[in-house]
Amino acid sequence: MAGKRRSETSDDRTYQASFIALIEALSFTIDRISNEIAYRSSSGSDAHATTLSIFDLVPSYSWDAKLVLTLSAFAMKHGEFSLLAQIYPSNHLAKSMATLKQLPVILEQFGPLQPRFNALNNLIKAMMDITRCLVELKELPPKYISKEAPILAKAMTHVPTAVYWTVRSVVACETQISTLTSMGHEVWELSTLTHKINSILDRLKKQLALCYQYIAENFQKIQNLV
Repeated sequence: MAGKRRSETSDDRTYQASFIALIEALSFTIDRISNEIAYRSSSGSDAHATTLSIFDLVPSYSWDAKLVLTLSAFAMKHGEFSLLAQIYPSNHLAKSMATLKQLPVILEQFGPLQPRFNALNNLIKAMMDITRCLVELKELPPKYISKEAPILAKAMTHVPTAVYWTVRSVVACETQISTLTSMGHEVWELSTLTHKINSILDRLKKQLALCYQYIAENFQKIQNLV
C-alpha cells in the first residue's frame, strides 16, 4: 500500500510539473503575440503583414489553437482597458495608469466615439461567435464522424480562411483601441470586417449543421445494430 501511495504521489508531481510547464509555455506564447500586435499596431504596420507575423509565432499549433491564443493575447489588453475604465475614478494606482493611457480623455469624448465603441463591440462579438463555432467543429465526436468524412472535410476547408480573417480582425481592434483619441481608422473598417466574419460564420454554421445531421444518422444506425 505504501509503495502504491508513493507511486501515486510521484505521478501527481509529474502531472503538476507538466501542467505548470504547459501553462508557462502558453503564457509566454500569449505574451509574445500580445507584444507583436501592440508593436506593429503602434508602428503603423499593414494588417495583413501583422496577421502573418502572428502566424509565424505559432507555426506548430493547429488553426483553432492559433486563433484561441491570439484572442487570449487580445483579451489581456482589452480586459485591462475595460477594467481601468471601471475603477480609475476610485483607485489611485488605476487613475495613474489610466492617465498614462489617456483614458480620461477617451471617456470625455465618449459621445463622439460611441459609433467606434459600438463597431468594436460588434466585431468582438462576431470574433467570439466564430471562435466558438470553430472549437465546436474541432470537438465533433470522431466515433460518429471521422475526419475523412466528406461533409467534415468540406467544413474544415473553411477553417484557415475563418482563422485568418478573425486574427486580422483582432489586429484591427487593437489598432482602433490604441488610436481612440485620433481621427484615423474610420468605423467602416470595423463594420466591413464584422460583415466578413459573419458571412464566414454563416457558412460554417451550415456546414456544422450538416455534420450534426451526419452524426445523428450514424448514431441511429449504430442503435439499430444493437
